[in-house]
Amino acid sequence: MSVILLVRHGQASFGAADYDVLSPRGLRQAEVVGASLAARGVRVDRAVSGSLVRQRDTARTVLAAANAGVEVEVDPRWDEYDHTPVYDAFAASVAPELLADRAEAARGFQERLEVALLGWSGGARGTGLRPEWSQFSADVAAATDAVVGGLGSGATVLVFTSGGVISAVVRPAAGPAPGRGGGVQPGDRERGDHQGGARAPRQHPGVVQRPRSFRGPTR
Repeated sequence: MSVILLVRHGQASFGAADYDVLSPRGLRQAEVVGASLAARGVRVDRAVSGSLVRQRDTARTVLAAANAGVEVEVDPRWDEYDHTPVYDAFAASVAPELLADRAEAARGFQERLEVALLGWSGGARGTGLRPEWSQFSADVAAATDAVVGGLGSGATVLVFTSGGVISAVVRPAAGPAPGRGGGVQPGDRERGDHQGGARAPRQHPGVVQRPRSFRGPTR
């Protein structure tokens, strides 16, 4: 059976001037993932990565530790969305009463970001935000179709990306949780990456296995 492994990048540099750099822990996480693949005898036939530094460095480190011997193909459609304009466009305007309630319960950036994600993925218009959720999810679907379409018989492909993208890939297959829509939901992005506290919680690269027959998100 052909397999696609979706690998979330290692921990980025929370609180640093440049977030888009793997932290020492993030580098170690990538090494552990690569060593685990090698120990399990996983043969990597192809590797694809988003264009973000943290994604490409995770790919490079994992593949080296796995002794994969393949070059990384870069496809920006696997990039994570930029949380900053999403936050700026929605956090103060979408469901302000919900924002007030959540802020009262837990006054943190993550809480406001979750509200912003609900607004963005809910298809709110008139903000001038680019890309809109529909375009982001369509790009992820196209990237997924490109990888699936290029699978050889029995091939294993590693895709190095981010939490929001992985959520957009797997959600159509899993279906939304009861009472939820089909977009990004609270916690879908790397929870804690941008928390307003003094310390970011532990984060680990995630690996999701997808069968050859799954055709990706519905556009």
